[in-house]
Amino acid sequence: MMAKATRVAFAERSLLQDHNRFLSKINGEVKARQSTKSLVLGKAMVMTYEQLVRAKRAATAEAAANKAKHRRKRKSASLGGGAPEASSYASKAWKAPVARIVAANWP
Repeated sequence: MMAKATRVAFAERSLLQDHNRFLSKINGEVKARQSTKSLVLGKAMVMTYEQLVRAKRAATAEAAANKAKHRRKRKSASLGGGAPEASSYASKAWKAPVARIVAANWP
């Protein structure tokens, strides 16, 4: 009788130690989570469909305004904006491309 009671006591003690180890491990994880700083990335709010539509329109308008600001400016101040004048081409002399023969490839 005494041997069986001893075995039961040792088994219960072992189970309690295992459960205590498990609880202390969980507690350690909680402390680690609590000690880290929380980082707020942004503010969130619940929006209705109408608010979403208005926000999308505002974002589209803002994107169009930013795109207009970053467009390339004209080089000349002429209003026509067509082909450049012939005098600008006349000042540059045109040269034909020259083909060269390499002696190593010659038969």
